[in-house]
Amino acid sequence: MIHFENVTKRFPDGTAAMDAVNVKIQKGEFISIIGRSGAGKSTMLRLINSTILPTEGKVHVLGYHLGDHESARTMRMVRRQVGFIFQQFNLIKTHTVLSNVLMGRLGYMGTVRGTLGLFSKEDKDKAENVLVEVGLREQINKRVDQLSGGQQQRVAIARAIVQEPQIILADEPLASLDPKLSEVVLDLLYKFNQERNITVLVNVHVLDLAKRRATRIIGLRQGKLIFDGAPAELTSEKVSQVYGE
Repeated sequence: MIHFENVTKRFPDGTAAMDAVNVKIQKGEFISIIGRSGAGKSTMLRLINSTILPTEGKVHVLGYHLGDHESARTMRMVRRQVGFIFQQFNLIKTHTVLSNVLMGRLGYMGTVRGTLGLFSKEDKDKAENVLVEVGLREQINKRVDQLSGGQQQRVAIARAIVQEPQIILADEPLASLDPKLSEVVLDLLYKFNQERNITVLVNVHVLDLAKRRATRIIGLRQGKLIFDGAPAELTSEKVSQVYGE
């Protein structure tokens, strides 16, 4: 599904946010990415959905090498199959829950229909069904700014799921939530991983939560891959190496 081949990403200030990383990720894995702030966690996700490109090395996603030479059509097709969930939700707060979730269908629409928001009945049915799955049946027609933080994050998950992606990337989706809501959101991601065989990569800042559902944990430090293995293999010594303690 995803292959990092000796990937390095340097930013204009010289910072190596990713430093010669080699990783292979298979379909259906649930991966927690851990590390301190600035370790390269968000950079790894942004490289996967091709919002940034590597300075060196190759990133392969769904069999495609995401580089400068891929056509715009190919890049759109790949991005359509990669759902992204943000820490701050990235919702249109003055719009309804349903209209926000329908944004996940734009990748399947032509430019004119997408610009005008001409969603089909099938699109609307898909969006409503997913909102029921995430427990927001009663909030479908509410404005997003009337919802709690936990509910807004569930709207963001529904928007990603309605894309019908093969991969979901979640960038610190639990950071602004309390522990109880964090577990609800993590369990939802796990539910879709199990029921739809969606590959999930989630950046997690709380180690206990990182271990909770993951089949595999990737630990980064200053852009380098420090740990890659099963949660049971993440010893206190390995944790210290990842966090530099």
